[in-house]
Amino acid sequence: MSGKLNFSTETKARIAECTIHLGSVYKFDDSWERFTIETVFLHKDNDRSSLLNDIALVKLRKKVRFSHYIQPICLPRASTSTVLNNLCISSGFGYTLKNVGSNRMLKIRMSILQCNERWDVICIGAYENLIVQGISNICKGDSGGPFSCKSVTEDRWTLYGIHSYVAGFEKTQLGINMRAND
Repeated sequence: MSGKLNFSTETKARIAECTIHLGSVYKFDDSWERFTIETVFLHKDNDRSSLLNDIALVKLRKKVRFSHYIQPICLPRASTSTVLNNLCISSGFGYTLKNVGSNRMLKIRMSILQCNERWDVICIGAYENLIVQGISNICKGDSGGPFSCKSVTEDRWTLYGIHSYVAGFEKTQLGINMRAND
């Protein structure tokens, strides 16, 4: 990640109206804690015309206090390779039926495929910063959500990917995640 973005006054006003909601598993719930976004940091190699590096970090105006419902997640070191065969979970409010999103956050156990296992489907070129998931799937509406795996040696979760794209509604389609340590 790098670089603060320079926004126009109009864009800054729109960002100031954006909030992050934490602390609830329901989309429409008054118990959310709301945090106003102060700054957005796009990935230095973000390219709107492709699927590569379509992630950003946000700086919030006030500090988040951790609670039973709001917990931090570990980030992998840059040198960490993706782990196969760990317990991995994806979550989000994506579609459960065509064009119908869920009002409750859903989670699903996921597996990581080595890129060469599905080379014909998605691994075209040098996309080493993507993680390919298979079998069970995320759906449209889950973009930006976490793909996390539990450590086999410690009682902690690590964010390995951020949902970037899913090819369609079908469970057999592959979900694509931006690798979190890039």
